[in-house]
Amino acid sequence: MKSLEKILTITVRVCLMPYALCLVFGARAENPFFHDTENQIALHVGHSVGPGPIRNMIPNGDWRSEPFEQVMFTYSQPFEFFRLPGRQNMHIGVNIGYSGMTNYTNPVGGISWDTALLWSHDFYFGAGAGMYIKLNHDDRMDSLLMFGSKIFIGWRFTEIWSAEIYVQHFDNGGTTMVDGGYNFIGLGALWNF
Repeated sequence: MKSLEKILTITVRVCLMPYALCLVFGARAENPFFHDTENQIALHVGHSVGPGPIRNMIPNGDWRSEPFEQVMFTYSQPFEFFRLPGRQNMHIGVNIGYSGMTNYTNPVGGISWDTALLWSHDFYFGAGAGMYIKLNHDDRMDSLLMFGSKIFIGWRFTEIWSAEIYVQHFDNGGTTMVDGGYNFIGLGALWNF
């Protein structure tokens, strides 16, 4: 357990270093999500790895594959968060349940904001948060309003194409008694123009 705490402490310090440098020196960096473009369209496809908070799943290894997918189309534009490069996003998509989980099939829409925490010319690591609406209630989350958080790693492999790997968590912030949440691991294809 001590080694996990040490790893988390080092990770937090490394991730906060760009914030500290940008705030102190006022650096304006090229936005690693867009480079020379101003718009982005993305397709993200995620697979469910079970309910509950991510913080409980990682140390316990409580990841389990479920017959539940998410397909999300996203339009993004650049923005800055405390002088760090970011993107603001509009999402429309669908959660798709099958093999006994069809009650989780649900259209979803929302807005979110992502920030790059570490980046180089072709790679970036970041985190994001947002608010989403789904059309129907289900037995895992008894509300239509959802909050989402996401961590991701991206790779720009051409001037206009990028790919991302991500982990995303949705819950309703405890606004109802039923708040099991959704967790997805997925891939994204992103086109800049």
